[in-house]
Amino acid sequence: MKRRNTWRASIIRGAVAALLLSGCTSTLMVGEDPAGGRGKPLTYQHLHDRLQGKHVRMILRDGRRVPGTVLAIAQDSVRLEADSLEASLVVPTSTVLCIEKIDRTDGAFLGFLGGGLGGMALAGGIASATKSGGGDMSGLGPAFAAIGGGTLGAIGGTLFGAIHGIVTRYEFPVDTVGTHAR
Repeated sequence: MKRRNTWRASIIRGAVAALLLSGCTSTLMVGEDPAGGRGKPLTYQHLHDRLQGKHVRMILRDGRRVPGTVLAIAQDSVRLEADSLEASLVVPTSTVLCIEKIDRTDGAFLGFLGGGLGGMALAGGIASATKSGGGDMSGLGPAFAAIGGGTLGAIGGTLFGAIHGIVTRYEFPVDTVGTHAR
């Protein structure tokens, strides 16, 4: 009975680790303190400094999505070099719901760690539950299975993380223009 619970716990831990690390997104409000009262508010100037020249996806309040490169972010407007246009696009910040920045390198690294650890725990747990008893080297089967599962999990996690990335979402307040000092 105890052995059965051990392998189930290993399988559950591996699956939970893989799921928790599979989709990482953080959301920051422009004009609010990202450190929860311990730091400075995320101002439009800070956002401009973070995103200028970066490829992002701007989501408008009407649901349209505009991918492009940030040229400038100010309190009254966002200027973007849209992928679909040959000219820059200037959008009032009051119509911008959020700007999403996808970091595929960090996603690949986190996917490597999560997939490797999750695959190792999952394969090791399954191998421990199904191994035949006895012998001096009876622990080698689960160990090799854990190594193989970790390797496959790391490869799969890296690919998944690189494709999906880690999304940082910068949300704009509804009443952006006219209520804050410039």
